[in-house]
Amino acid sequence: MVIAPPGRVCHPPSMRLWPLALAVFLLGPAAQAEKVTSIAQYGVTWTFDQPYESGKFATGDHWVVGPVKVVSVSPAPTGTRHGSAVNPKGGRQAYDSRGGGFDATDAVTFPATLAPTSSLVSSVSKPEGSDPKNVGPMISQAVLTVVAGPLPPTALRPSYAGTFKQQLDTKQIDWSALPKLPAPSSKPDGAKLLQMADRPRIDHLSSWTIQHSCAEENWFNGDGAHACYGREVAAYVSSAALYVLLDTPEREELTLSMIQHGIDNYGVLKAGGTWEANGGHHNARKWPIVLAGRLLGDCDLLKVGLDYDDDQFGEDGHTYFGKSGKALFGMSCGPNQTYFQNGCSGSGAKDCRDPAELVDGCGDYRNCCTSAYWVGEMLSTLMLRSKKIWAHDAFFDYVDRWMSGDVSGGGAASSAFVDGMWKAHRQNLPTGADAEPTCTPGSGGNDAGVGGAVGAGGAAGTAGAGGGGASAGSGGKAGGSASGGAGGSSEDDGGCGCRSASPIGSPGALVALAAGAAALGLRLQRRRRGRRR
Repeated sequence: MVIAPPGRVCHPPSMRLWPLALAVFLLGPAAQAEKVTSIAQYGVTWTFDQPYESGKFATGDHWVVGPVKVVSVSPAPTGTRHGSAVNPKGGRQAYDSRGGGFDATDAVTFPATLAPTSSLVSSVSKPEGSDPKNVGPMISQAVLTVVAGPLPPTALRPSYAGTFKQQLDTKQIDWSALPKLPAPSSKPDGAKLLQMADRPRIDHLSSWTIQHSCAEENWFNGDGAHACYGREVAAYVSSAALYVLLDTPEREELTLSMIQHGIDNYGVLKAGGTWEANGGHHNARKWPIVLAGRLLGDCDLLKVGLDYDDDQFGEDGHTYFGKSGKALFGMSCGPNQTYFQNGCSGSGAKDCRDPAELVDGCGDYRNCCTSAYWVGEMLSTLMLRSKKIWAHDAFFDYVDRWMSGDVSGGGAASSAFVDGMWKAHRQNLPTGADAEPTCTPGSGGNDAGVGGAVGAGGAAGTAGAGGGGASAGSGGKAGGSASGGAGGSSEDDGGCGCRSASPIGSPGALVALAAGAAALGLRLQRRRRGRRR
């Protein structure tokens, strides 16, 4: 779904919902659930007091209809290992005391009863004596989402963090926004990228101590790469950012995973988390949010660059326009700029900006761990015509300087693939105006709350149609996306639920709706069967 251009006329919801109802009748139930007494994923097993309805989101994580009583989790929490948290907050964690920001007050003890619109994050700790630096103290983490009613298999998981729980759907994705570029010989292994993107990356710590606080298998950045360090995260994200633009068999599955990554990161922001500029630690957290906003047309995600300033993202905090108007590298350090003032030697932060704002900051983190790893994110954002959504022009101008060789040590990207894509496409961008970072609230992809059917248009204070969704007063959003039930068409829906190429109520559009939804359902079924466990 994309933003409606000026003059677009949209029909009221009542004229758009009957084709959705007919499509559901033709295709079968939108939500599929089975009663279970336990759920296992990524080494974690949640056991309940009785059978509950359960199913999977489009990206493979589990939901359960609540309220639900979790009587135990395996491995069992000890207080300092194998920890669990509900709706974790930014800046602290209760999973493993060997990681940074440990706060036992957030730890969940069992049995515990969880209400709908809750996310339970549970972990598997590494054995005692493990060195967590760069690879973390945990083996894995899994997310269980408690919902108010059964969801369709096309539903995307709300963010694990905080209480801001959007219910978005794969049927909202505007696939036409992604070009299908020919894949170069330098492209990375698509299967390996899928493996890197497969699991949720629990990333709400807001501190450099994430360097030794992640779950290694969830943060897989490639064979031999450091799991927790931001440079390796950026290498993976930059490659994925460009890979989703290619015509490959893996692109749709990878795109879904990266959209989910963006939904998660946005939830971390809403929960008070940040990834401020800090050496090489906090790269590549913004691009997945920009991708998710661009492809889903969601009003909240689209405003990430407007609502959150330079203090939230490493790329933005490290780039600024200097006194001459040139985009420069360096974060604002206040009086702590002794390293730069001493000729890039001695003590002090090594990535501070020039106090006079005339030249780039020191080359230490600038050259080893940031600039070259930003190139894929920057180019992908331009190719997606999403620069306005990112909303920090200094980042784009600085990366151009880096790749032109105008920055000392610059002139190349982090990999041959990213370098080749830059040479092929930086001066050959798609035509047309950039997507705008705004849309009409309640009509651009928001929903009636977890458990409400996307596309049902649940009203404020009422349950979302088709799934008993939460009301706008209890965490949901008023006004569902009618396009959520529009069946995967890649046509422009104008950001308000209508399709410009053919009215959704026409016989031809309805056939296309049914066929598109069925095809998407089959792809998602194959995807869930093939996911790693």
